[in-house]
Amino acid sequence: MILWKSKIETEDKPEFSELGRRSWRWVFEVDYWKPMAVGAGFYHQVLFEKGDWRPAVQYYNLSLTPHFRLGERHDYYDGPHCSFSIGFLHINWSGDWCKKCMPDDEVECATS
Repeated sequence: MILWKSKIETEDKPEFSELGRRSWRWVFEVDYWKPMAVGAGFYHQVLFEKGDWRPAVQYYNLSLTPHFRLGERHDYYDGPHCSFSIGFLHINWSGDWCKKCMPDDEVECATS
């Protein structure tokens, strides 16, 4: 459930002409994921056709899951993803500013 939406930002000049002028916004969203996880955070979204907002690359959230972990975790699948966990509580973010995931702007992520 989206609790807050930022002002929509639209490109002045299309970076990719075939896509037209793209628009973005930030949202604060609270979610429940089955079987037993809840999360809340800020997510960057991009506008597709007819008001269809979809996740972009950046996010920052806090989640409570049934997975017990301690310390950092770094993954790379559709981009860098990082988390810091204290038991069942996880702080998650896109790893674009993580030195392990993006050393010297490389796209490989060091898993731990």
